[in-house]
Amino acid sequence: MRERKSDCAYHTEKVVNGLYTVAKNAICRNLDLLFSLCLVIMAVERHARAAQYRTKENLYEKNNSCETGCTAVFRDYKHHICTDRCMVRTHHAGSSYGFDLSGRYGTRLSLYCLDLWLSIDKSAHLAYLSELARAGFVVASVQYRTSNEAKFPAQLCDVKAAIRYLRAHAARYHIDEAHIGVMGESAGGYLTCMAALCDDPAYEVGEYLSYSSKVQAACPWYPPTDFRGFLYENEEQCAASPESLLMGKNAMRNPREALACCPVSFVTKDAPPFFIIHGKCDKTVPFTQGVELHDELEKAGCDVTLLEIEDADHADIRFFQKEIWQEIIAFFKMKFDVLDERKQVGKNL
Repeated sequence: MRERKSDCAYHTEKVVNGLYTVAKNAICRNLDLLFSLCLVIMAVERHARAAQYRTKENLYEKNNSCETGCTAVFRDYKHHICTDRCMVRTHHAGSSYGFDLSGRYGTRLSLYCLDLWLSIDKSAHLAYLSELARAGFVVASVQYRTSNEAKFPAQLCDVKAAIRYLRAHAARYHIDEAHIGVMGESAGGYLTCMAALCDDPAYEVGEYLSYSSKVQAACPWYPPTDFRGFLYENEEQCAASPESLLMGKNAMRNPREALACCPVSFVTKDAPPFFIIHGKCDKTVPFTQGVELHDELEKAGCDVTLLEIEDADHADIRFFQKEIWQEIIAFFKMKFDVLDERKQVGKNL
């Protein structure tokens, strides 16, 4: 049965078609204008897909099944706008990597990597990230070296360099440097965990070393957390795996080195609050990866919540429902507010 297009979808299609026509006419006159129009088209199409999805009945209800059988389950065992283009340099690599900024409520870095550390698009989910800016956050989408450019820990060093840069330029971008959170999906979720958990000075490379790269909250989406949990038929198959390419060596043949690169190895009682989001039907990064990190954090006495999305696969559309983003915004705001309350209590003692 074909679905009837909503008014929103119909008008969006007309806008997109019009933009394509303008873009076609601009090819010979102004390539810069063409590029800008393409970005607008991408943003409109992303918004249209989100709007069309939201016209269906809400798929998201806490602890309640919905029309499609999707369920979101919480495991909670504890309880100015600006835009700019910036460059961050890590000296050992001799290369610059950029990030974009928008918004104001503390800072939240977004780390989006496609194809498991092999390619990256810092503009991914731009329409959704704008919701965070509207909620008052400064949003910095970070670009870092992929595994075909450099091996671990180069990616972590780049992320930490970006955090230090933001703190060093807090006044310029209206950032509250005492409230910085990180969020990313898949390989970006892995780096979100590592940035939140790793405090070894060896990972502090590049500029602004007098500034801290510590973060106050972390929200990883379906993150790889323990490379031992990825099963392969043999060592040869594992040699071409994303985690082996990231390490620069076969993860199956070097289990100790593999574990030393994993977030579960860095969990301590000093970890910041975590809000882990993972689909229970993830065929790329098994759901058990999110559960393992959750359990390790809980064991260490940390503040951690795991949001399970029933029937959701890797990077499933269910993760982009409005209610999911409301939960993310609420998580960061609540944890930042708790941090302020603790500081105030400390001053009053």
